[in-house]
Amino acid sequence: MKRDNHPGPVQAALSPPEQRKPMAMTVEQAARTAGVSRSTIYRLFDSGQLEKRKVRNRTVILTASLEALVMGQPIANTPADR
Repeated sequence: MKRDNHPGPVQAALSPPEQRKPMAMTVEQAARTAGVSRSTIYRLFDSGQLEKRKVRNRTVILTASLEALVMGQPIANTPADR
């Protein structure tokens, strides 16, 4: 029996690693991506407009949070992150 070389539904849904966007980024990466300064990123944290997470001793920004901010969508504030 000959098998088709078509990916199954699970494989088709997964992108190759080089096409996936990261789940989170550093403050520097977020500033560069959004075209703003690091200080602006920290002000956005303080105002609650941008979500952050602590991963060990590093502050990271969820990519989805930065995209929501840039697209003008509200984010879900999580008090534990402030």
